[in-house]
Amino acid sequence: MSFHSIEKSAMDRFQWLIPVPGVFHIRMAAVDAIWRTHIRDRKVQENTGGTFELFCMLCPKDSLKLATNPGYCMLNDGIQHLIKTHLLVCWEHVAESDLSNFAKTKPEWVDIEAKAREILEKYMAGTDFQKLRHQLNSKQDQKREKQLLFNWDSLMYTLLALTTNNGAISLMQDLLWHWVPMFLACGKHKYAMHLSKFL
Repeated sequence: MSFHSIEKSAMDRFQWLIPVPGVFHIRMAAVDAIWRTHIRDRKVQENTGGTFELFCMLCPKDSLKLATNPGYCMLNDGIQHLIKTHLLVCWEHVAESDLSNFAKTKPEWVDIEAKAREILEKYMAGTDFQKLRHQLNSKQDQKREKQLLFNWDSLMYTLLALTTNNGAISLMQDLLWHWVPMFLACGKHKYAMHLSKFL
C-alpha cells in the first residue's frame, strides 16, 4: 500500500487548488471575442499591416480558416505571439535601442517601471482613448486606434491566460471585469450575464 500511495501530503493530493468552474470556457469565449472584434470583419481583413495580415503571416496556410472559423489553439497561440512581438517592438521604441543594449546598461527597477508606463500610455488603449476617437476625421488615425485596441485586448487575454495557468485567482477576478462588456459587444450575452453574476 505504501508503494501505491505516493500522494501522502495535502500538497501532493492538490488539496490546495481552488476550482473556478468554467475558466477554460471563458478563455475560449475571450479568444472568440477578440476574433470577432479584430479579425472577422471583411473591412478589417483588408487593412494593410493589420491584425488579420499579421495572423496570416503566422499561419499562411490557414488564412481562409482564420477568416471564417478558426480554432481555439490557432487564435490562442496567435494572440499571445502577436502581443509579445508588439511589446518587444514597443520596448525598443521606448528604450531607443534593442533590448540587449538596454539590458547591458543594467537599469534600475524604477527605470524599467517608467519605460513600462510609457509603453502603457503610448501603445495601449487607455483612459484617453476616447479623445482619439472624437477627433476630426482628418486627424484620426484609425489604423493606430485599432492597433491600440488590439494591444489592450490581447494583453488582457494574455494576462487572463497566465492567471488561469498559475492559479492567481484574485487577479483573474479583476481581469474578468474587462470581458463582461466585451462579451456584450460581441453578442455573447450568456457569457456576460453568467460572468457578471459570478463576479
